[in-house]
Amino acid sequence: MRTNPFLLLFLSFGICLSAQDLDVVGKAKIGTMVEDNSSDSVVVRQSDGTLAVRGASTLSELQVLSISKDTLYLSNGGFVKLPPDKVADADASSTNELQTLSQVLAQDSSAANNRIKNIKDPVNAQDAATKSYVDRLENLVTLMNNILLDEGFNGTLEDIEGHVYKSIKIGTQVWMAENLKTTRYANGTLLVSGTGAGDITGDFTTKYVFDYGDSPTNTDIYGKLYTWAAAMNGSATNNLNPSGVQGVCPTDWHLPSDSDWTELTEYLSNNGFGYEGSGSDIGKSLASSSVWTSFATAGRVGNDLGSNNSSGFTGLPGGTRISDSSFGNIGTGAYWWSSTEGNATISWHRALLNNIDYVERVGRNRSNALSVRCLRD
Repeated sequence: MRTNPFLLLFLSFGICLSAQDLDVVGKAKIGTMVEDNSSDSVVVRQSDGTLAVRGASTLSELQVLSISKDTLYLSNGGFVKLPPDKVADADASSTNELQTLSQVLAQDSSAANNRIKNIKDPVNAQDAATKSYVDRLENLVTLMNNILLDEGFNGTLEDIEGHVYKSIKIGTQVWMAENLKTTRYANGTLLVSGTGAGDITGDFTTKYVFDYGDSPTNTDIYGKLYTWAAAMNGSATNNLNPSGVQGVCPTDWHLPSDSDWTELTEYLSNNGFGYEGSGSDIGKSLASSSVWTSFATAGRVGNDLGSNNSSGFTGLPGGTRISDSSFGNIGTGAYWWSSTEGNATISWHRALLNNIDYVERVGRNRSNALSVRCLRD
């Protein structure tokens, strides 16, 4: 009588099962093995819950499996094609074997930082949104925001780190109505933190960013302070209008030149924003209506704060960091860089002080750190 080879295999295998604490879960056909094997084999579950296969050529060795669709891949290079009735979850477990997308989603599973590709744009309220759909929405919001600004309404802008700033149209220019807070350039590159930097006198190249007094709480109100190198980000100095120097500003915005600043102050002076009408005493029209240190003389920035900010510029007294590492004038002085140099060591800036009624135009040492206001391209 001819011996059934599968019976011999099963009997031999059964002896191994008791020793290895294995559980037979089904039969599968071996595909391509390192050693020739054309006989039926048995798929088993080991005591640790993983699957393995036993065939005539592998009775002395368990094969660890990985799973892809309907195929189990063996550690020795072979594979096992699962029968159709075993492709779906074999034991209703949510933690092993093959899972359909519906089963995975039902478990509130993580994508483990992997991308899910080739999905459709959302239609229903609970549909996932594709990147292209979100990009279209962002472009639409930007377009609508620019239209509103062009018509004289206030708007907003966002930097690379997600800080959202108010903006204001003054004359034909659109300015940020807050001081910049970012620690990254628009391409994601980090600036150099100035915390603990000490004396940086004569350092005109390091792109330092500071919190006033090394306190992030001050930044929440007044924004960051930047050396001129940080504000410019390697761009060449110029006095064009517009400057065209993006520097540390968000995409589609630029660091104002000396000429850009002059356009702002002349517009305000010539259009009734002075303390008593037209004139150069426009400090109060640019200064915010809070956080300034009080000053007794009428018409000065620090006097009667409630009458400040008629332009909507909301100038904030963020103070300055001197190159020797000292901080000063928070609450009493607002200082903003321009993209225009005065000489090899100083660049022009604009300033408001609580005890004056005009806008100062002064050269400042480049290793000092000042506030930044950006202007829309």
